Amino acid sequence: MLGKDWEWAFDETVARGLVERGTRAIPTISAGTRYEVETGKRIDKLQPNPGRMTRADWHANGRALSEMGVTLVPGTDVGINFTDFGEELFLELEAWVDGAGMDPAHVIHCATGRAAWHLGIEGETGTLKPGLQADVLIVDGAPDAEITDLRRTRFILKGGQRVQPTPPRPKPVRGQDTIPA
Repeated sequence: MLGKDWEWAFDETVARGLVERGTRAIPTISAGTRYEVETGKRIDKLQPNPGRMTRADWHANGRALSEMGVTLVPGTDVGINFTDFGEELFLELEAWVDGAGMDPAHVIHCATGRAAWHLGIEGETGTLKPGLQADVLIVDGAPDAEITDLRRTRFILKGGQRVQPTPPRPKPVRGQDTIPA
């Protein structure tokens, strides 16, 4: 759906084909979010053909894929320029809710149970069931109503063992964030 010159055109035929074949998509609609907020510069201006695909296009793509029934799984471009290993998934889940208009509880399911299924490890983890690994995140708030509450970590169990989390940065807000040295 992204053409050779970075032109954007949602293609319903492609989306229907994804649904018919059971193909999963990882829309990656948050890449560069913190960079944009902290610098005031648009990430699409850094593409090979600047300005051809905007943040609004990325959000619309995620929304349209979801509405067409494409199976979506959260993922990120972590490790490339302008991404952060500690925060990128938070930004992605927030973009699914705030930008693409998806329900927070559904987004959490996509990031847990559906992600485990996508990786073929649903028999090991991804949901809270007897016999599966005890991977648990406890937060302050109600992330099924306010997705940014996932940033308010209180307690983590991974495989039944307590893990000391690295607190994520707060959701970026223009004028309140600075670029780390």
